[in-house]
Parts: sequence; structure tokens; C-alpha cells
Amino acid sequence: MITRYGSNTAKMADEPLHSYDGLDIGAWANQDPKGVARGLVAAANQGDPLALRWVRRLVKHRVTDSLLADVDRIVRGDLWSAFLILEPSSRKFVWRLRPRRDSLQDREKMFGWMVAWLVTVDAIDGLKRCALKDCRKYFVGGPRAKWCSENCGSKYRIRKKRKLDRERQMLC
Repeated sequence: MITRYGSNTAKMADEPLHSYDGLDIGAWANQDPKGVARGLVAAANQGDPLALRWVRRLVKHRVTDSLLADVDRIVRGDLWSAFLILEPSSRKFVWRLRPRRDSLQDREKMFGWMVAWLVTVDAIDGLKRCALKDCRKYFVGGPRAKWCSENCGSKYRIRKKRKLDRERQMLC
């Protein structure tokens, strides 16, 4: 693949981005917003303080001017790659940005780039928090998703049914 770097010199792209400290950031190379979002969510659920801070902000407040200013402060001046991809839905070529490897050596910059990319491709709506009070994990789901897994959904429904059964028994 041919990419154009910030210096406007064309080069062959190096191999796709691989995992960094256990996170799969190769999703950038594949242009997979859900993959990048899942990587950010997985880091947050594993207790990474930076990832947790970003995910909490995104889930609670979505995209705000303050969030955009913080992302801009973190990624400003970093090296990036711009490359053309064929967008399957529109069948048109579009430019996409991706951080260069040397910009990902700092965890704060890596998470800043992840958030910047998710905001750019409008993939924030899929970030959610599990509705089960015992769980409260973050996850990437569809518009109607409430639980991070089928297991959590089943627990919720079973608890709700048992509560209704107890209430009915008390009325009898």
C-alpha cells in the first residue's frame, strides 16, 4: 500500500501495526472502528487508568469540546500517515489518518490517537456500559444492547423473574 506521510513524501507503507502492550492496534491498518473500540474497552476493563479515563468520558458525556481539546493537545505535533482506502459502502476513495509507530511509544498518545480515530469515523455510539449492577463492564454494542454478554442479560432476566415471583407470593 502506498501512503503519504506528513512530510508529503510518498513511501511504501511498513507492515501493519501490531499489538502494543497487549492491545490490538492493528485494527487501524484494517480500518476496523469496532476493533479499535474493542481494544480501548478491553484495556479499560483490565483496569488501565488511561483507557478507563477515556472510556468513562466517552460513555458518560460522548464527544464534547473539552474532550476534543484534550485529544488535540495529546496528538498535536505527532507524526501520522495519510492513506487512501476504498470505502466499501460508497465505493469511493477516501483519505484516512493513522499514527506512525513512533507516535505510539507513549501510552497517553496511543490512547489519544485511538479516541481521535474513533471520533473521526463516528464510532463512539457503540461504546456502552453493562446495565447489570454487578458487572458494569464497558463494551461495544449495537443501539439496543444493554448487557456486555448473554450471561449478564440472562442474570438480569432471572433476577427480575425471581423478584416478581417473590412479590406474587407475598400477595397471596
